[in-house]
Amino acid sequence: MDAILLAAALQGLLLSFGLLARGRHERGGFFLASLVGLVAISLGIEYAHLVRLVDWQPHLIGLNHSFPFLYSVLLWLYIAALVGFQHRLPVYWHFLPWATHFFFVFLFFYAQSAEYKQLYLRSLEAGRIPLEISITGMAKVAQGLAYTLWSYLLFRKNAEKLGEYYANIDDQALRWLRIFLISLLVNWLIALYEVYGLLTGNVQAFALSGLTNLASSALIFLIGYWVLFRPHIFNRIAASGIMQDPQRADQVGKYQKTRLADVETDRQFEKLEHLMRVDEPYLNAGLTLQELADELGIQAHLLSQVINRKAGVNFFQYVNAYRLRRVQKALQAPESANLSILDIAFEAGFNSKSSFNTLFRNATGKTPQQFRIAAGVSTSSTS
Repeated sequence: MDAILLAAALQGLLLSFGLLARGRHERGGFFLASLVGLVAISLGIEYAHLVRLVDWQPHLIGLNHSFPFLYSVLLWLYIAALVGFQHRLPVYWHFLPWATHFFFVFLFFYAQSAEYKQLYLRSLEAGRIPLEISITGMAKVAQGLAYTLWSYLLFRKNAEKLGEYYANIDDQALRWLRIFLISLLVNWLIALYEVYGLLTGNVQAFALSGLTNLASSALIFLIGYWVLFRPHIFNRIAASGIMQDPQRADQVGKYQKTRLADVETDRQFEKLEHLMRVDEPYLNAGLTLQELADELGIQAHLLSQVINRKAGVNFFQYVNAYRLRRVQKALQAPESANLSILDIAFEAGFNSKSSFNTLFRNATGKTPQQFRIAAGVSTSSTS
């Protein structure tokens, strides 16, 4: 068990650094990297307890006691960044429960002598659980449940809106993130049962604590690895979201009340169509609404208005319509017969096989292979 904890802690730290390096310019990436890093440090402290390192370094005792107040908050901040959630209150308000708990723990425990901490630990190991431990345990679980549920509801409500910002949405990745959030919710419910065992003296319920700690750590690490190796949608933040500085956020709030006149809408749409035909920005698999708006020199929300009013679709649908037309043209061309369907799709700007197949079938009523055969193009490479 001690080897597993140590390996998990070291792996978590490496994963945290990897996430931080990949998303170093984005606060959303920072939130997720911080969450994974805290979990890794906590596992390291658990390892120190397990192998009795705390006997000769007692100041390690309780260092991670306040961490659970940060876990669900950091997860929520990451999800909020992902979906571009507008904050009504400053971000630091979410850290007040952690700050309050840390202040009292520091005052009444961290600042005490090594002997005091060792006696306190022996008391806990003997089964004498102070009332304050039970109360703070309940508070941690209550906050964890509330924020994780909020994260799930926020994600479910806004996942569809990602099409307004991103030209590539990996449905499979979104589905797995939803599963991770539900699993974390279940884990918090089990933790609630543990706190019940703590309050009632139910040893069997309290004995689950080690397993749920490992389970929650594994889930958070899985989210981290998924984000690290999946398409960069998980590291790109919607233009109107949490990543904006206050000045820019105020500007967005001001300009979102603005609508373009019909003449200006027509002019901007002509510029957009010319850009899409000549420069072909849709070939960039990571194209976002903000990036396209920057190329046109207008506000992102105004570009969204132009697309909605003139094309009758959202940004995701508009960009992928160009990609689909390029794929259809390539599938009908004899000179592309030696290319696989997946190669053609990726060259057109798609980055997910499942998402491409779904969009193509919805648009044409055929699979890409059926479309190619109907076009009379023979090929030995049809994958």
